[in-house]
Amino acid sequence: MTPRLLAAILLLGVLPQTAPQPVVSPVLAIVVSRSRPLTDISLSDLRRIYLGDMTRWADGRRILPVVLPPSAVEQRLFLKRALRMADIDYAQHWIGQIFRGRVAGPPYTAQSSTAARRFVATHPDAIAFIDATEADGSVRIVTINGKNRDAADYPLAP
Repeated sequence: MTPRLLAAILLLGVLPQTAPQPVVSPVLAIVVSRSRPLTDISLSDLRRIYLGDMTRWADGRRILPVVLPPSAVEQRLFLKRALRMADIDYAQHWIGQIFRGRVAGPPYTAQSSTAARRFVATHPDAIAFIDATEADGSVRIVTINGKNRDAADYPLAP
């Protein structure tokens, strides 16, 4: 037996063997500013907002949707659950919306759920989806179709 092989065998016996940990998808929460009097939104309206088809709140103010980078787990989960789209399809959709003059610009991109929460807390017309564990008292958590994030049939559950 060669010294390298013996060393490898000894290391395998000494190093702890750990199984790969599964990646847990976050539960998403929809949040708005505490000053926005919204407590529930339909999944249909949420889709319309994030597709640029609904651009104004009931009070006439412009809606400011907030998204996350394409690499964010929350972004991929939201696109899959709420919009039933891949990231490339979502990007192309917004290019089309802007090109046709249907919207003034794309959604605001925050770099993380924490950054999205902070942005929404200080912008009364913003709406965002974030990792539910990031939600705090600085924002209002909005139910979807009357369901909160703990419901078994919550639309944005992983």
